Amino acid sequence: MKVSAFLKMCRKKELIPHTIPVDTLCLLLKTIITPMTNEEYEYLEERKRLMEVYKEDVNPDSHCEPEPGEPGLLFHEFIFLLATIALTAETLSPVASEQIEKFFNLKLRLDIVPKEGREYKGFDWYLERAQLKAAGLQPTGEEGSDEDFFSDVEGEDDMDRFEIDEKQKEFKNFLEEKAQQEANFEIDFDEVLEMLEDRLPMIPGKPCTV
Repeated sequence: MKVSAFLKMCRKKELIPHTIPVDTLCLLLKTIITPMTNEEYEYLEERKRLMEVYKEDVNPDSHCEPEPGEPGLLFHEFIFLLATIALTAETLSPVASEQIEKFFNLKLRLDIVPKEGREYKGFDWYLERAQLKAAGLQPTGEEGSDEDFFSDVEGEDDMDRFEIDEKQKEFKNFLEEKAQQEANFEIDFDEVLEMLEDRLPMIPGKPCTV
């Protein structure tokens, strides 16, 4: 997302100037994203073009037209910037996580995800279940079809709720292949020692003292 589009979104959501001043927003932007080219540096630092866009384009419903050389936000920078604004804005809760949650709900008007659906499952979670599947086992306390290994919520089958695209299928197959490879992987230490004896120089014996 280009920075002018993010500025437009903040105006549309009434974050500026009601929640955070525009000069503070520009400062946060320059703090979070680093200009990678001369054009981006000129846009943010020398010309301070974002402030000019804010003054020129006062209609929150107008079409955003990014300029050549304008810097942009990657997805993680976009999320981090919103969280930083949440912590910089008015106090909604003394707890940082609750402050961000209430900001997303009250200011950005996003629905709160139920707590029972928030469990984070990383790569290791899926890898463990793929390894168990390759060994013909199931995680303790879990029952169901093979696809249940990849369910976001225990007891609930993702296959029934979403259509898995080709990339997801490829990822699932990748996990199964890696689990199978690791399950059959063994180290022959005798063979390793033989290879080392052929390639490494002889170690001289302990010198004798008279």
